[in-house]
Formats: sequence, C-alpha cells, structure tokens
Amino acid sequence: MTLSYDESPYPVRDDLLETHARVWATLAAPGTWWTAAERIEIARAARRARAARGLASEPEASQTELPEGAREVARVVGGDPTSIERDWYDSVVPDRLPDTHYVEAVGVIVRSVSVDVFCRGLGVPERGYPNPAAGDPSRVRPTTAVVDEAWVPMIPNGPAGGEEAKATFGGQNANVIRALSLVPAEVHGIEDVGNHQYIRGPRVLDAKFEPGYGITRAQIELIAGRISAIHECYY
Repeated sequence: MTLSYDESPYPVRDDLLETHARVWATLAAPGTWWTAAERIEIARAARRARAARGLASEPEASQTELPEGAREVARVVGGDPTSIERDWYDSVVPDRLPDTHYVEAVGVIVRSVSVDVFCRGLGVPERGYPNPAAGDPSRVRPTTAVVDEAWVPMIPNGPAGGEEAKATFGGQNANVIRALSLVPAEVHGIEDVGNHQYIRGPRVLDAKFEPGYGITRAQIELIAGRISAIHECYY
C-alpha cells in the first residue's frame, strides 16, 4: 500500500511523508524477533489501547495471535505509558516475554504511535495497516549487549560495544538511543523518525541550530518539553 496524506487540510513535508512510509514498510516486513504479521498486530493492539482511552479510532479486529505478554506490552506502552514501572516490567520480562521480543515490540509501538498521533494532529483518520510480507525473523542478538544502565540489555558505548556499537548507534550515544539496541533495527527505525519529526541527532545539542521547519528552535523545544512532561519521560 502507498501511504499518503492527500486529504490533509495542511501541507505535509515530503521528508515526513517518506519517513512515515518507511515506518509502514518496516511494519510489513519480518523483524528481528517478530514476523511481519505479528509486528502489525502489535501496532494494532497499541492503537486499540489508545482507542479505549478516546485517543484513536477503533482498529479492525485482531488478525494474528500474539502471546499474552505482547498484548500486555501493547496495552501499557501504547495506551498508558505513564504507568510503566520497574515492577510492571519485571512482571512481563522474561516470564511472559523474552527481553528481545519486548524491545522490538516497544520499537514497533513507538514508531507506529508516532504516525497515528501525527494523523490525529492533522485531523485525518489513522492510516490503514499494510499487508504483511512472508518470511521469518532474523533472530540475531547482539553479542555485546548487557544490562548496565537500563532494565533491558543494551550494546555498551565505546570500545566495549565494538563494531556492534558503531553499526547500531555510531559507537557512542545517549542511553535514550541505546535503550533499543538489543534490537539494532529498532534503533535505526526510531532515529529515522526522530531525525525528521524532531531534529537530526548530531544537531540536538547545538542550541543555535535552526532546522527551518516553520517554527523556531525555541518553539520546537517548548513543544518537546511539554510532551515529555505529559508523558512523564525520565529525560
């Protein structure tokens, strides 16, 4: 399917449309630990959790079986993220869901929610989900990933992360980026969204950088800070 915003009452930048199209394309492809059909079902379950709170339209009925743990992650991460606590995480991982599957599910939810919320902001319906492609997950786990500064294993910064760190997040990066590094493809996916919906990673710490998006950098940071506060983001 082709993702478009033709019915939007506001113009949409080409790079945003292309980024969201890539999100939908990766949903439709096998991941590292989930099949394409399962990835789409995780996104669908997250949308359903937001619909229950009046924050999305009700998606179509479930089309793929998911483990109960995956549905719980979709319900909380997708619909009630401010309730996430360590006790909840420990109740899910590893007894109900392996850490690898948890991290990939979080990446899928975060990126699909970004597209859904964008649609809500435009005042247009959420996009329909693509048809899943056939194929098996790659099932490749980074060999350097360890639990250090997060609940989940992450690839270490610097020499300890070696080539895996370089390939996944440039060798050195903030924990908020490393958090998904147990599944490197999800790091690349979330960085792609962030580079276009926010600011390209290398320019984030340059307070004088103006991306030229129609609002000023100060206005961008005000919106980002307010959203973080509403979501009770640790950062």
